Amino acid sequence: MYLSIIADILENEEGDLLLALNLPEGNPGVSPHLTVRKDSAILYRAEQQTLQIKNVHPDIREKLATADEIMITEVSDGGIVNAYYVPVGTRSIN
Repeated sequence: MYLSIIADILENEEGDLLLALNLPEGNPGVSPHLTVRKDSAILYRAEQQTLQIKNVHPDIREKLATADEIMITEVSDGGIVNAYYVPVGTRSIN
């Protein structure tokens, strides 16, 4: 089961992508990763913690599908709490 979240996916001038989200409970796991799907992205953040970003814009999905990694930033009222890179993969869904 996925926890649906709202997140911002940003791109800098060099084409690097960054996913910013509100700080979830707990700490990132040992090997978090992001999977791009038909119209969403799934962040496998930690064991027993899978976050779904719905309705990812097609242009961003295309860029994610060709990216090797993306920076994740987890923010709270005080600013950035965690920042880390995760590998990106794709999974075709019909």
